[in-house]
Amino acid sequence: MDKLAVSVSAFDCDVLRSAFKNSVFEDNIPEDEWREYAAQMIRDLTGIETVDPDLVEWIVRRSQDARFGSYSPHEAASSR
Repeated sequence: MDKLAVSVSAFDCDVLRSAFKNSVFEDNIPEDEWREYAAQMIRDLTGIETVDPDLVEWIVRRSQDARFGSYSPHEAASSR
């Protein structure tokens, strides 16, 4: 797999996840649109069209986990 030309810090990942969760809740974004919405947020942050699908899945999965009460703030550090 090719590396992206830009790296996203752990802090940026947490900010993205938090903003994503807030947007999903406040804007009532349907779950079937979450992945594309998260990908667009990453594009907006990095300015690069190609996004890391693992980062998208991490953001979306974490939001699904939080919705069901299994949120763990230390999970992200162990998955990177």
